[in-house]
Amino acid sequence: MNSLWLQIRSNAPGLSGAFLQEHRNAYQVCYGARQMAMTIGVSAERPPICNATPLVDDAKCGVWLRRVDQSTVIADCDIHLDENPGRARAGPQPGHLNLHHLKGRPTHSPAHVAGQLYSEVLFPISCVIFLSVDGLGGVAESARVLAAWLQSSSLVDIQPPPRLLVSTSEDLTLEKFLFALTLAVRHTLGRDVTTYSQAKTAWSRRVEGIHIVRPLSDLQLIRTHVDEISALRRQHHHDFSPPHFLRILQQAIVSFADRGEKPFDLIRVLGILDPATEQARANLGEFLKAPLTDHGIAVIASSMALNTYSCSSHRRCSLSTDVP
Repeated sequence: MNSLWLQIRSNAPGLSGAFLQEHRNAYQVCYGARQMAMTIGVSAERPPICNATPLVDDAKCGVWLRRVDQSTVIADCDIHLDENPGRARAGPQPGHLNLHHLKGRPTHSPAHVAGQLYSEVLFPISCVIFLSVDGLGGVAESARVLAAWLQSSSLVDIQPPPRLLVSTSEDLTLEKFLFALTLAVRHTLGRDVTTYSQAKTAWSRRVEGIHIVRPLSDLQLIRTHVDEISALRRQHHHDFSPPHFLRILQQAIVSFADRGEKPFDLIRVLGILDPATEQARANLGEFLKAPLTDHGIAVIASSMALNTYSCSSHRRCSLSTDVP
């Protein structure tokens, strides 16, 4: 089951800048899911969009959600290929669409917006990133594009970070790709990185590991790697429940549109009932400077739990057999 989720829209009369169009009916694909992989550069046949409206008649490039099993969703991404996005429609939007104005960003080119969306939102919460070298124009171009995305990706403290699967029909070794990626990272960071070792450290902090695989023939390969990373995150208590995962997808898009160049803040996104204030980070920092006893840890844990779950949370958790 596939469903169009996100598209880039250009300015229209009375609407300046770039926009991100969110198809809310895509979240039906996610009900009960708790983990995600993203594919980039992979072409896939997609079924016609049901109940299409004039706003989605030109749905050629975007981010598509695909349900692959009971717990896993794939975000199939080709929004970076949209060189000429359709124009935003002013006025009231149909009920299944949200039009988000991308504020405070220095450039609104589709490729730049797509790169920020991948690196700031989808990378951190994905278990696996499947990258097609053939679909991105070869090893050198793939390394350059990936280096730019990784350099701007959010260092969210989810352990382990995503695993990168690099697919190619070429005779490519892991050592060759790592060398190309490290050189690309060094070039991207410029004066901030002066040695090969520093460049390698820069990208290795953002991925759990890199594997060279053959072109995608079925989804079992992705599912296997997703389950492995998800199991490791469960050991660190960094996995998501289905209600949390669905809420994170929804709120992350709102946060991406509103925060401009500010980094992705997972804690703020999770604060769905009582959003964190601007002073919350500073206040928590001051609290942590004091000797942290078991009592202090309990205070933090209970505060986050109360902030995230309401008295009716058990009803929302009916989508899953797991009760937080």
